[in-house]
Amino acid sequence: MAENKVLLNKNSSAISELQDYKSRIEKFEFAFFEDKHQHALEVERLKHLLGGSQEEIDDLMILKEGLELNVLVLKAKLDEQSTQISLLVGRKDEVLLLQNQCNELSQRLSEQILKTEEFKNLSIHLKELKDKADAESIQAREKRESEAPPTAMQESLRIAFIKEQYETRLQELKHQLAISKKHSEEMLWKLQDAIDEIENRKKSEASHLKKIEELGVKILELEAELQSLVLDKREKMRAYDLMKAELDCSMISLECCKEEKEKLEASLQECKEEKSRISVELSIVKELLEASTSTMNVQKEKDGKLKDGCFSDELVVNNAQTRDIDLKYLDQDTPKNSKDADDGSDCSSAPTNSQLERDLVSNDTHEVHSQALVNQCNLPNSDAKHLALINDRFKAQSLRSSMDHLTSELERMKNENLVLSKDAHHFDTKFPGLQQELMQLDKVNEELGSIFPMFNEYSETGNALERVLALELELAEALQTKKSSILFQSSFLKQHNDEEAVFKSFRDINELIKNMLEIKGRYGAVETELKEMHERYSQLSLQFAEIEGERQKLMMTLKNVRALRKGQNLIRSSSASPGDHSLATRTSMALDVLKMTPYRIKLMPAAPYH
Repeated sequence: MAENKVLLNKNSSAISELQDYKSRIEKFEFAFFEDKHQHALEVERLKHLLGGSQEEIDDLMILKEGLELNVLVLKAKLDEQSTQISLLVGRKDEVLLLQNQCNELSQRLSEQILKTEEFKNLSIHLKELKDKADAESIQAREKRESEAPPTAMQESLRIAFIKEQYETRLQELKHQLAISKKHSEEMLWKLQDAIDEIENRKKSEASHLKKIEELGVKILELEAELQSLVLDKREKMRAYDLMKAELDCSMISLECCKEEKEKLEASLQECKEEKSRISVELSIVKELLEASTSTMNVQKEKDGKLKDGCFSDELVVNNAQTRDIDLKYLDQDTPKNSKDADDGSDCSSAPTNSQLERDLVSNDTHEVHSQALVNQCNLPNSDAKHLALINDRFKAQSLRSSMDHLTSELERMKNENLVLSKDAHHFDTKFPGLQQELMQLDKVNEELGSIFPMFNEYSETGNALERVLALELELAEALQTKKSSILFQSSFLKQHNDEEAVFKSFRDINELIKNMLEIKGRYGAVETELKEMHERYSQLSLQFAEIEGERQKLMMTLKNVRALRKGQNLIRSSSASPGDHSLATRTSMALDVLKMTPYRIKLMPAAPYH
């Protein structure tokens, strides 16, 4: 009965273990399917984000091309403006020449005006002299008519000749005066044209300055837009790198889940094998129990038959002898059974246990049978004593066999507990590859902790996904801070075939950054050129203003000189007496003026304006 209870307990414990294994397997399968579903969702989300980021990158590339076209257009405009500014710089010399010519013309005009005034004064003076000469000639005629007629005729002829000479000279002087007036008018018109041209140039220069300022403002706006686009691009590239790192982490976690799935499948297969083995053992135990119950029923029927009749002493003695023989056989079998229980495994212990159970059942039946015979039958005293001794021996032998069986069971349970403890702590019997994988993972964690200090912070707290994300983020930050194409491989990226694509993306990002820096440098050079052009134009405008001030000062000095000369001429004309000397000097001055006029007329036309 005790063996049956032990076997039933074992059966119940095996069934409970099977149920635990089934529940664990179901939990593992449910967790695995949940993780697989979550990873699939994450992969889809990351793919969607990757597609969105690629579209944004394409938009940014299109914007970059548009900005490059704008830059080319602005460069063409700047080249045009530079050519115009170079023309303006070349025309600066022409403006200076025109200003010098204008100053010379103004001086000549003032001299010509003075000479015209002198001619007017001379003509007035000549008229006065002519009137005086006419009056003198009339007086002389009257005197000579009264004195002598031939002399009067000579005087009249001489006066007529002188009068003709003076008339011719007066006509010549009038003609020269008209020519000088025309020349002065032409000079005035040319001066007016030069002033108009200068004003037009000033207006064109002002318009060019406005255009240059507008272009500078546009360039600044484009630079601001370009900087904002560069910042947006950097942020999007960072987000793209993070998304790629997350995708790599999800791929790594998927691979880990696949490995865990394979391990779970292997453990499930082992559990199924163990389940089949336990089911075989249970079937064997059930068969043994059925056999033991059938033997017990047969023995009970025999006992019932023995109760109905009493047997003779010979039958009792024969039974006793048979019991002694059985006890001897039991004494020989029990140590063998104990040795088998100590040395054998679980599979070998099953038949020994069944044999011990049969022996105990047979011993119990013999004991019951002997007690029934002693109690029910009235035997003689000698036979009773002999039966008592036999019963005592049988009891001692049964106790000895039961003790041996208990010790063997205890040792077997100890062995099972040791095996279970070893399985719980080391997984050496069922999973021999786990220890090596754990050692490899510890080595990898130590290497990552030595390379990346942030990995040690997440090594004790947090799951594997957070650790991998931290590691990949640190890798991306290191590559961005260095801004170089250093080929750095992590222990996780070595497991994938996408590392070349990852490093290619980093190289493309670095090349784009270099191109943007070159474009920025070109914009800086264009800005410096524009600033230099602004400074040159401001210097030219200052010089032109200084020249205008000097010209106005010269005009004022010329006006003052003219006023002084007018005063001097009036004083000279009032102080000079009428005579031949004054006429000779004035005629010589008029001839000098006539000689100088053609040279001045040659110098009058200004340089043509291109």
